[in-house]
Amino acid sequence: MDINKRRPAKRTDGKERIKQVAGKTPTPIDWKSVQLMCSMLATYREIASKMGVAVATIERRCKKECKMSFSEFYEKHSADGKLSIRRAQFQLMQDGNATMAIYLGKVVLGQREATAVVQDDALTPDKLLEMVKKGKVAKKDRSFDEAYTEYTKQNPALNDKGYGI
Repeated sequence: MDINKRRPAKRTDGKERIKQVAGKTPTPIDWKSVQLMCSMLATYREIASKMGVAVATIERRCKKECKMSFSEFYEKHSADGKLSIRRAQFQLMQDGNATMAIYLGKVVLGQREATAVVQDDALTPDKLLEMVKKGKVAKKDRSFDEAYTEYTKQNPALNDKGYGI
């Protein structure tokens, strides 16, 4: 009998044998649960762990079953979670939470805290060094720190950092 003309083997009951697919049966992935976890801003690893599969499996199966990459799927469904956070933050601000109002002003509106730099021109390190060299503040054998301390004692209008009060 020719090898190319073999017929499929028949079972004893007359039915044809069904060819078995090798490998493990795929773990079912509940995409509604994955969608919910994305909206809760869970990480890829957390989602894969909860589904009982590897991250690569989630990515591969998402491409096959949802017709998009998992990063696209995640971005699409995580927007709901981000919106919920913004809604809660906005509600806190409306309820009078000043910290949240400041935070939202910085993040959303790009506001910044103004920092004022106060400089007293009466005393600069260069002027102090010149005074020490001339002997107006201290004798030449004293260190700069000792001269500075003595000068601030002679000028009570200056605090310990050299700025006017």
